[in-house]
Amino acid sequence: MNEWKLIVCCTQNDAIQLLRRLQSCGIRGNVTRPPRNQSKRSCSWAVQIAERDSKRAEDCLRKGSIHWEWME
Repeated sequence: MNEWKLIVCCTQNDAIQLLRRLQSCGIRGNVTRPPRNQSKRSCSWAVQIAERDSKRAEDCLRKGSIHWEWME
């Protein structure tokens, strides 16, 4: 079982904004680049969070205007 989940977004700026929103909800994370061989977009960025926080993160980010998706 994977301990981490990646939330993928288009730009580094979007990833930083997502991370700040997550932190305001009490969720820790890191801005990172997703693996290139699995990335849908080669220029994408991601926020790495603990898998146990994924439901809370989804609830926290649902209200935002930045497009994001889970990395499968």
